[in-house]
Amino acid sequence: NAVERAVVLSQSRTLGIKDFAVLRSSPAPLSRPLSLQEVEKQHIQQILEEYNWNVTQASKALEINRVTLHKKIKRFNLERRV
Repeated sequence: NAVERAVVLSQSRTLGIKDFAVLRSSPAPLSRPLSLQEVEKQHIQQILEEYNWNVTQASKALEINRVTLHKKIKRFNLERRV
């Protein structure tokens, strides 16, 4: 793959060290995508902070029942940041 890429990108008929310079830098590591639960947890945390941890207002913004929000807060071990 590296040689093929160098051939394609090279502007001369022969390959030199400069043609492989692009390959020397290591690519950024791929980050693992967030799970649905992680996304939900972060979203709930953000909404709670936005509404100053007023569960009634936050549950309305999230369009879920207050009891459901309390259960999610407990399940995700969410705490008010100081």
